[in-house]
Amino acid sequence: MPRLILENKNLILFLNLKFNFMKRRGLIFNSRPDKAAMFALGLMLGLCPVSKAWADTNINDSQVVAQAQKKVKGQVVDAIGEPLIGVNITVIGGTEGTITDIDGNYTIGVPAGAKLKFSYIGYKDQIIDVAAQTVINVKVP
Repeated sequence: MPRLILENKNLILFLNLKFNFMKRRGLIFNSRPDKAAMFALGLMLGLCPVSKAWADTNINDSQVVAQAQKKVKGQVVDAIGEPLIGVNITVIGGTEGTITDIDGNYTIGVPAGAKLKFSYIGYKDQIIDVAAQTVINVKVP
């Protein structure tokens, strides 16, 4: 589905550029913008090829791959139980990441089967497998 949205967005940007080009070149003759816009849009849609994604009606659910995201939250504390501010929490092999707030709390969206890496200057990094957990409290040694 995101590919279709991206193609739609690209088509709209292309049509807008094409319309502005035609307007600058004087190819739109009517002074009323609503008719001119309709003329240009009709002309542009007639010239744009329809992508295979729109034409392919045999797409079934097994071809659509979506990664399930879940929220994981928790608190990061030091060896004596004081909350740590600004601890980096990243998903290994992904682009998601966050830092802890003033109370050491964090919330992050992770895909299924993810591992979280907790890193903080002056402390040893910790890697924790999320599995089915939704709350992960970490004590950094």
